[in-house]
Amino acid sequence: MSKTRNLAIGLLIPVMVAVYLVLFWRNTAGRTLASVGFPRLLILILALLIVVQTVQELRGHAATSSSEGEPVETDEVATPAAISPDGPPLSGEGARPMVTVAAFLAAYVFILPWIGAYPSTALFAGTLSIALGYRRPLPIVVSVVVCVVTVAIFIQTFNLPLVGIGR
Repeated sequence: MSKTRNLAIGLLIPVMVAVYLVLFWRNTAGRTLASVGFPRLLILILALLIVVQTVQELRGHAATSSSEGEPVETDEVATPAAISPDGPPLSGEGARPMVTVAAFLAAYVFILPWIGAYPSTALFAGTLSIALGYRRPLPIVVSVVVCVVTVAIFIQTFNLPLVGIGR
């Protein structure tokens, strides 16, 4: 019974987000691509992530259902860094990663008008990656490039310049 309950809890958030995305998609119907293109791109990315999350939950449920006996529960929580030395280092005590991201977002919003969108985005992505524990250069560089390219696509595609461009 607890396996089914855990599966239901694990799928609750993806289902809620999926319902929201469907409603949001329907709300943007009939509008021009320039006004709804970026939100719809985000909806599609979130939908893909929901599919990934759901598949992971179902695989985990199938693995525990097919294993012999009840899984042994311990008080220790396995962190991604403990599972793999090269895994994502978003491990922390309690709310530490969430507070770190919130602080860096606040700093990003504060420095954006002063140094511009591209440099502040690159600085934000790079320093946040390091603050969250990434040490290998490749993931840090990839996160910086993806973030800066996303901002550039947003600015160029929708002709909506952000504060501080050109400074």
